[in-house]
Amino acid sequence: MASSSYSFPALTCKKIATILSEIPTLPSEPQLPNITEQYLIKPTPELVNLLYKTLLCNVDLVQADDRGQLDFITLRLFENPDHHVYSVEVINLLHKVKQLLAALNMEIEEVQDEREREKPFVSVLDGKVKELLRMILDLNNYQMSLKSSFRALREKTKEIDEKITTANFTLSQLAQENAKLQSKIVQSPEKLQGCLEQKKLILDEMKNSERSAMQSYEHKCTTLEVYSKAGMKMKKRLAKMQAIQEQVRL
Repeated sequence: MASSSYSFPALTCKKIATILSEIPTLPSEPQLPNITEQYLIKPTPELVNLLYKTLLCNVDLVQADDRGQLDFITLRLFENPDHHVYSVEVINLLHKVKQLLAALNMEIEEVQDEREREKPFVSVLDGKVKELLRMILDLNNYQMSLKSSFRALREKTKEIDEKITTANFTLSQLAQENAKLQSKIVQSPEKLQGCLEQKKLILDEMKNSERSAMQSYEHKCTTLEVYSKAGMKMKKRLAKMQAIQEQVRL
């Protein structure tokens, strides 16, 4: 039988004594004394025997009537049974403890075998989790890039708005000046009309540039929202995968 790697957190003597004091005993068995730390530091053979018997009674390995019958059958084999009552009781107790330990080791081995069988599945889950983590990292990096582009577009849009405002103000001033000049100068109306049309073309181009910048800005905002939602979904799936992985490991 392979050695067991089962472990349990170490308990202090005080904690062990408290737990042992709370173990119930059968009416037909001697009552456990008030267990203290001193009992555990220097235990007597009688206390050890009583503790093992009480523990075995609680796990119901052998019923009380069966124990008495086994002891009686064993004692019949000796010439002086009265001299061996305690020895037979201790030997029977030792066999029962060995049976209990063997059963526990078998259960531990079954759990370890089950863990070995589940290792490939856990390995696949680990691979998927790592892949999801890489995808989330890439998405986060891309999201940061989109945010930087968004900030740059916002600054550019602000700059264009300022230019348009300035251009509108300048155009308004020019229109007023042109109106004044037109009222004063009537020698070349064709030239004046050409200047006005040229300025109108410049204004149209600036408005088209503003419209194009706004469309690009809205497109980037939509893309950023899509990737943000995708990132949230990936994080939720990753959390579910990690929860499954923890359950499998337990």
